[in-house]
Amino acid sequence: VVFSAQIAQTCELVFFSSDRSSSLPFSNMCGNWGLLCLVEYADKARRRGEHFPEKLEQMIRRMLQIVQLRGAQAGGIQFISSDGKKVETVRTRALKPKRGDLCQAIFSKFHRQLLRQHLTRARFRQVLGMCAKPPSGPVVVQGHSRFGTSSVPSAVETHPHQWFPGGSKCAYWSYYEGEGWKCNTVKSFLTITHNGDFDAWKPFRETTVDVGAMGLWLDRVLNQKHPAMGDSAKIAGVLELLLCKGVWYRAVRFAYHLHVACHVEQACGWSEVTADAPSTVPDNSTISAWAAVFDAQFKAMMTEQQDLGVDDLEFPLAEDGRLLRSFKEACAWSLRNGPTRAVLEKWVPEATIGRFVNAAVEAFRDNDLMAATTTFLERADGTFGLTVTCTLWPERIALAARGQPMSIGFGGRTSCGRPEVAFWSSEPKALGTAGDKDNIIHARYDLDDQRGEVMELFIAPAAESQLLESPEEEGPTLPIGGRPRPQALDDDEAQEGFDVQLFDYTPGKPTQAGSTSHVLKIRGLKYVDCALEEDTEEMILLSSIIFHEGLMWLSSQRSLKDSNDIADLAPVKAAKGCPILKDLEQIPRLLHELDASFSD
Repeated sequence: VVFSAQIAQTCELVFFSSDRSSSLPFSNMCGNWGLLCLVEYADKARRRGEHFPEKLEQMIRRMLQIVQLRGAQAGGIQFISSDGKKVETVRTRALKPKRGDLCQAIFSKFHRQLLRQHLTRARFRQVLGMCAKPPSGPVVVQGHSRFGTSSVPSAVETHPHQWFPGGSKCAYWSYYEGEGWKCNTVKSFLTITHNGDFDAWKPFRETTVDVGAMGLWLDRVLNQKHPAMGDSAKIAGVLELLLCKGVWYRAVRFAYHLHVACHVEQACGWSEVTADAPSTVPDNSTISAWAAVFDAQFKAMMTEQQDLGVDDLEFPLAEDGRLLRSFKEACAWSLRNGPTRAVLEKWVPEATIGRFVNAAVEAFRDNDLMAATTTFLERADGTFGLTVTCTLWPERIALAARGQPMSIGFGGRTSCGRPEVAFWSSEPKALGTAGDKDNIIHARYDLDDQRGEVMELFIAPAAESQLLESPEEEGPTLPIGGRPRPQALDDDEAQEGFDVQLFDYTPGKPTQAGSTSHVLKIRGLKYVDCALEEDTEEMILLSSIIFHEGLMWLSSQRSLKDSNDIADLAPVKAAKGCPILKDLEQIPRLLHELDASFSD
């Protein structure tokens, strides 16, 4: 049996590994895959009464048939959908039967879990008819298939991974247009899938901790043990520590463990980090007491500003804002002089209180999905094809690559020329190839897995101007792809994200303002050669110019960067019924498509 497994691994490495993947042994034995789509696209793909659109499932199954060649002993998916008021999430993990199909095993179990969840809710509400009403919202499917390399195939070792499988309740602050800041108690699920090897992480400037000790340290600082022995589950734990935006409890926990504490052994009474070592960290009640101070001060500040008639409160803690300094001073004073004084003196030295407050406030303000994923990758040793979601932001997913491939395909098309769905995969071929008539994906973007790149895909409301512009008013337009559009973005726009625009409006075809109310957007960071120093790299914001230059076109639609090359390739009409001339007339375009996709 062992010998057969080794043969299977070797065959997968030789015949099915991506040419852009690491050449390390067994580095290709896992695969990420999934999709993010607009609510309008999900509704079109859904038949009446379906909770999960069947057409989306068919697309995923087709993609998984290729990705699972990297490893098919086990796999799973995380499904997230939100209607703006409530979030629905289901995580399914399955082992492949001895003579069965992994794809079938995953989706059979997923549908059972989804049905059970809806039936339970219906019984609880005593409204059985609600089971037939599918949710309406954007859909995220985060999937993974694996061959057991760092751990044996079992449900607990199978992705997607969550450090808190039942979710963690938190008081989440968010800004609502026209309503201001509000705090809601919600259950948060942070989920990751990972392809590669996680070897070590650097929690402090001069301290790199191997993944085994990292797991034991996370058990203590998160006050939650995780049963998985493999390396990937530890990534979920690190990201639980880093992801803090809008949640004071998490921000305070982050500030203490990464800015007040100075070594991992401090969590074990300054002894070696082992399973039997004592736990010497602030407990949940202490972290909660500190968080309550920040929460009360933030609420008081927002109430005061609203009473003064201040309207622009979306970024009250901005670095250059007038409120930041006074807020920090108020929090520090309350910690020193309020009910938390005794526990503060026990755990936080007086000299580090300012650092503690600064770190907590900045983490609450800045540490979103993109920032947390980037911070993890910068401090991590290993190879990574990584996807990260959190139900606090159900319409977002962070994708990262370093040493492992990650490709993103964009498909569908709104009347405004924007894609309706994004797919991602560890295997580029799973997203289709140029000239494939059955492929709905128009273009593909490969993350830079040599230097490293992080991209956040998300769905945002479309601006009114984006929906109502008329093509006749602007004159003739061309498909997007380079010159002279899109225009370069400034740093603020790149930080907020840019629309994924593949095509311009179709000349002569009026746009439909009600056809889609949302758009796919991108934020990204990537490493490039430093212009000032040789043999060094720097991280830059991904702009729409860089993004479009990296696109590989899979559909027969022309991009602007290709239009000059193929403008004269329109074939002469062949004589009716002549198969030879029909073949000949296709040669110029086929040669162009081969040239355009040759690097693939």
